[in-house]
Amino acid sequence: MSSSDLQWVLVNVAAYALPVVLTVAVPLLGWPRGRVARSALAIVIAWFVSVLFTAKIYNPVGEAYLSATRGAEYAFNRFDNNTIAVMILSGWFLPLLTVLIFFGGSWTWRRFRMRTERAGERMLDEI
Repeated sequence: MSSSDLQWVLVNVAAYALPVVLTVAVPLLGWPRGRVARSALAIVIAWFVSVLFTAKIYNPVGEAYLSATRGAEYAFNRFDNNTIAVMILSGWFLPLLTVLIFFGGSWTWRRFRMRTERAGERMLDEI
């Protein structure tokens, strides 16, 4: 794998991993106090960082990769201001999906834990 291929793969993976990691990391900070406010803040931060990442890293690396592999005429057709516009309009979706999965998992875990505690109490009552 050439260095431009490896660089493109790493940037492509980072474009998806960065919003997810930020969306999970920001609510763990403990500020603001409310879970919904922390989640909303995490979505906004992840969205803003995704837009910046697209403008400053994803587009230039994509242009360089396509210039190296297919020629300069293909690079500027795919990586232009439209890529940034897409991130501005829909960059909030992956962080929102991450928050919903996180809340769904924590809700399911709490219900499972409560049921197992109740079942344990019933077993102790029977003994």
